[in-house]
Amino acid sequence: MIISLTRCLAFVSLWCAVAASNIPSRTVTERGEPQFVQAHPNGKFAVNGKELEFVGTNAYWLPTLNTEADIEHAFKNFSSRGIRVVRTWFFNDVDTIPKNSNWLQLIEKGGKTTLNTGPNGLKKLDLVVTWAEKTGVYLIPSLTNNWNPLPPNGSPSRR
Repeated sequence: MIISLTRCLAFVSLWCAVAASNIPSRTVTERGEPQFVQAHPNGKFAVNGKELEFVGTNAYWLPTLNTEADIEHAFKNFSSRGIRVVRTWFFNDVDTIPKNSNWLQLIEKGGKTTLNTGPNGLKKLDLVVTWAEKTGVYLIPSLTNNWNPLPPNGSPSRR
């Protein structure tokens, strides 16, 4: 029995449609109005058209905290003291995986990179973002460090 190309394509199309219908759809979470800060030509910041006055701080260490309770405590303290903007590091490159510490990216000598998507990696950044949102704190994530480390002899490095 010879199956025509048309029937074969029709069967494959039908099979693909049935297979696709069994794939669960993505979950979309509605969060309301985006809370992005905008800079105006007058030098002031605004959120959703309203002027944003703020006290800010640097807290590079947030993603290095070991527990969610520690992150929650830090953000609740920021919020209760009127700190509305926090700049923190969203990078932590290592050349060997630490035994009891957080890390985001392993960069081996040959240049091979490994991204840590686990609870002591990117999931830690998720917690930082979650607690910032829950406490009404805006984040300024620093994605890279462009400062050269000081050489061992203490002389200034190129910066």
